[in-house]
Amino acid sequence: TKPTTEGYTCGFTVDVFCNEAFSASHRAHTSVTGIDAPVKCVGFQLLREVQCLDRMLGRAGEVSVAICGGSKVSDKLPMLKNLSRRVDLIAIGGNNVNAIAADPSLLDDIRGNRAEILLLDDGFGNTTPDEPPLYSPCAGGAHPLYDAGPVSLNKLAAWVNKADIIFWNGALGITEHSFYKNGSEQLVHLLGQCPGDVVIGGGDTAGFVQGTSGEDYTQKYDFFHISTGGGASIDYLTSETLPGITYHEKQRRPRGMSEVEEYRSLSIKGKAKRKDVSPLTQQYGASSPSTSPALEPLKSAEELPVPPSALNA
Repeated sequence: TKPTTEGYTCGFTVDVFCNEAFSASHRAHTSVTGIDAPVKCVGFQLLREVQCLDRMLGRAGEVSVAICGGSKVSDKLPMLKNLSRRVDLIAIGGNNVNAIAADPSLLDDIRGNRAEILLLDDGFGNTTPDEPPLYSPCAGGAHPLYDAGPVSLNKLAAWVNKADIIFWNGALGITEHSFYKNGSEQLVHLLGQCPGDVVIGGGDTAGFVQGTSGEDYTQKYDFFHISTGGGASIDYLTSETLPGITYHEKQRRPRGMSEVEEYRSLSIKGKAKRKDVSPLTQQYGASSPSTSPALEPLKSAEELPVPPSALNA
């Protein structure tokens, strides 16, 4: 529970308090910041989370891509604003695209920074999610979009296949509907076979990858890291720390650094793995980084092998 007074600690002490609960460390609850001990530390799993997210924050000098799906874009704007100064590309999909089409000013504080902004704004939708999908070349049309389309996925594939580190949080469509989970499934295959390291941002995204989609993709693909905390990941990428981390950083080590700071200084950059280019990229025409570093995307839907049944007559 959240303490009722600032600086509250439990009425008992323990010898060692080790915080391994990254998924709860974004909340200043008693179990996170209210347990006193002569020795306070964080666990290896939490340090692993910090390492992966620090790479997304540009501390390793890598080409980085952040993919933000789901909904409630207004709740994610602080994270996107911070990432826009840190990463090379921010791809925005899911229901966020419909919200931005209705109010483009939502991205005013994000555009013009370091990151290129890619809206996954072609896709499939209809009046309601229960109706069969109709293709639309852009958001803001006669009906909302419920899934990402091939033009957007092709552009995203070009970026993903030249990135060192990719972070994904939020589905690209309504994955509970068989009509509208194809974009997220295609993204999983793309990320599973891309050359760089992939960090799955916890929460529903981790659940989708681990089996709620109907298939456990972790049995097929070796993702670099699957975070244990969706909300904690978003908060860390927003503020670059969490209450559960700062509580432990108050205890300094002999060299003057906290445990987390010392871990960061030892090694941040991972070794990107090289794998075959994904079938998605082959299908949509983007080239392998080894043959075309620029990875020029296709320009229009007419150039893509989209099944006629997927398009409006």
